[in-house]
Amino acid sequence: MISPILILILITLVFAGGCAAVFRFKSHKAIMLVPVVTSLVVSVLAGFWGLKLYQEGPFLFFYGQMIIDSLAIFHIILVNILFTASSAYMIDYFKKINTYDKKPMFYRKRYVALWLAFHAMLLLVLVSNNIGLIWIALESTTLVSSFLILSEKNSLSVEAMWKYLLVCSIGIALAFIGTVLVIATAHALPSNDAVYTFSELQLNASKLDPSLMLFAFIFIVVGFGTKAGLAPMHTWLPDAHSQAPSPVSALFSGVMLNCALFAIMRYLPIVDTAGGSGYAHSILLFFGFTSITIAMVFIPIQRDLKRLLAYCSVEHIGIIALCVGLGGFGSVVALFQTLNHSLAKMLAFFSAGSIINHYGTREMKNIAGVLKRMPLWGIAFLISMFVLIGIAPSSIFLSEFMLVRTAFTNGNYITLAFFLIGALVIFIPMLKFTLDIAYGKTDEAIKPYTQKVSLWNKIIIMSCFLEFIIFGLWLPEPLMHFLKSAASIIEHGIKL
Repeated sequence: MISPILILILITLVFAGGCAAVFRFKSHKAIMLVPVVTSLVVSVLAGFWGLKLYQEGPFLFFYGQMIIDSLAIFHIILVNILFTASSAYMIDYFKKINTYDKKPMFYRKRYVALWLAFHAMLLLVLVSNNIGLIWIALESTTLVSSFLILSEKNSLSVEAMWKYLLVCSIGIALAFIGTVLVIATAHALPSNDAVYTFSELQLNASKLDPSLMLFAFIFIVVGFGTKAGLAPMHTWLPDAHSQAPSPVSALFSGVMLNCALFAIMRYLPIVDTAGGSGYAHSILLFFGFTSITIAMVFIPIQRDLKRLLAYCSVEHIGIIALCVGLGGFGSVVALFQTLNHSLAKMLAFFSAGSIINHYGTREMKNIAGVLKRMPLWGIAFLISMFVLIGIAPSSIFLSEFMLVRTAFTNGNYITLAFFLIGALVIFIPMLKFTLDIAYGKTDEAIKPYTQKVSLWNKIIIMSCFLEFIIFGLWLPEPLMHFLKSAASIIEHGIKL
């Protein structure tokens, strides 16, 4: 079996080699193929971590500062899937960009280098066992990804970048306060090199001050929750999504929000074991309620297609927080919802990006009849939106049905009622927007989409369709077992 540290070194070298290669290539196709190849190689290398986990169980490496367990592997798989698909999609996407500060080739090189750095930092978040390292990694994702928002040299793009950078930096600063409070609580533990790791804190959680840990958790949820897009700290999200290139928007919604929430999940069992008495779960329920409420208010009044998808992300990240807040089987539902939402939102942004490029506008009132003008991307948009609003039989319908059943079984009737009302209020305008875009009266000035859809994009679309249908009708036992294994870490912490 290959050493986990050797795998880490190889992954680092792959990213470094990719960045170096980008600045040596001179053709568009070669430059844009680099992240595809890099993502595939990293996925294979990370697979060895998964194989070791399957054979030996959770393990530490790099002097105990990094960890691989079911929760980490679940998110690593999801990150690599979305980066590979998004890298393939953006090959065609960027063919449409002819000018950027009169240096389109330089823009693409810079963009791909930042893209690779973003991928690397997100993986660092997921393997971090040290509470300081995970904070540094998440802050690094903010610094790297902020420049990816600059899709065009215009004031709105620059404003969105600075708003994202400012709001998320404030959130990360609050998370830093929470991290310092955890360190202060852990100061009473026997001193060793691993005392500030999640595994060690979990092992000694009963010795920690419960009040101080709960206070620290509030800062951590607000801080990392800002990055996760939880309301009311979500204010950066609509602007960033609307101005960023569609592949970046797909990663923000499908990957980055999950990784920020992942950091909160690492702390949750420690706070509970320390004596949180369920308050930690109540905090997540509160932010889940708030996020769904914000989505209920703002989704019906949206006019911009990508902002609509952004508020849809606020809704779904709120649903995931709600599931984790329910506890027990709710954590399994949270991970299943994470998987389904990531794939559906990725396809929604891909199709929306292609539609916007063809119609030349993000205003939904000016987009209609996409099924007639762009059949394949129109179908992809229609199906992905149907999945996001939970139409049966789709994967998100099943995960939300599981949420309803869990809330009912646990006796959380207020949570159940609130979720059902929120889902209905959001369902109606989302369905209307979707049908208007898909079947609305077509402007004859808009020519039919004549460009050939690449094989890569066809594979992505069909793969997503299969996931939506199969996981909407049947949840395979191996997948359920894997989800339960990952969910047990959310509930009970790291067990080595």
